[in-house]
Amino acid sequence: TMARGKKRSSASAEVLDEEEIQIQTTMQFSQVEAEESLAVPRSKLSEETVFGELSEAVQEKAIKTLSRLIVLKALAGECIEKRKCIEEINMDFAGQANMRSVYSVAFSRAVERVEETFGFKVAGIPQDMIGALPSRFKDRYYVINALDDIDGTQSKKLHLLFGCKEKGLLMVILSFAFCKGTMRQAPGERIEGIRWISDQALYRLLNSLDERISDQPPDPKASGGHRRTDDYTRDIDSKIDKLVQMDYLLKEKGNLDGTSTGPANEQRFNYAMGPRSLLEIGRKQLLYFTAEVLDEEPDPTMLAALGHHVDE
Repeated sequence: TMARGKKRSSASAEVLDEEEIQIQTTMQFSQVEAEESLAVPRSKLSEETVFGELSEAVQEKAIKTLSRLIVLKALAGECIEKRKCIEEINMDFAGQANMRSVYSVAFSRAVERVEETFGFKVAGIPQDMIGALPSRFKDRYYVINALDDIDGTQSKKLHLLFGCKEKGLLMVILSFAFCKGTMRQAPGERIEGIRWISDQALYRLLNSLDERISDQPPDPKASGGHRRTDDYTRDIDSKIDKLVQMDYLLKEKGNLDGTSTGPANEQRFNYAMGPRSLLEIGRKQLLYFTAEVLDEEPDPTMLAALGHHVDE
């Protein structure tokens, strides 16, 4: 267990301790009260007609193959990209007429089967993020736990596959961004409750919790951005990159005021809550988590701004 120095007096510092994280039972990473998200688009009538003309065996094979792929990707912690899923199964139907025109139908049916069989929800990006995210997110989906899980026990077991240490680090980063970050003001970029934090500010705050973490972000000129002299900070860098890759965090180049970062050796990055965090954790849960760490009650005004009712 990490030695407790003077910079680790805050309760939030405990989130970085793996042994302490593992005994938590109340943290949920899939919500009972989920954020609104885009549903998988309905198939066109013409596609449904062509799909219905296929033999039952071919229909079942397509649905089963895609269902299995969705579940396997979810268990591996991957997001579900419809186009890539279709590309992966296309070779299984080589030579089969009319398949390319009905993959959308097969994908929709596979999503329904995953939800009916396992109780998982296949959700698109959050409604509030439509128009504020790059186009690559348009066809991207996430498998979340939609079953009742009041005490978080089931969710905790599911997410042990990903690792509690990463989840603890994620909650710390999201809390820093929420408390110390900047909200976008440009039309179409502002998302209520989502704030951006610079990499420099983030690493200074991480260092304030754990002195073993460098107070400087990775050097963008270094290979892969991880050319560190200490393994501990390099491990933190890798975990943050993994959270970005899995869409738990958004990462973009530039200054928080929207201006260019200048030469390559001055490149800076900013982080914010990603669409997957919004779906699996949610702004309400983050607000409660932050208040608990600060030993305060959640701000009713903030809760109201997020569209949630607060009991008097």
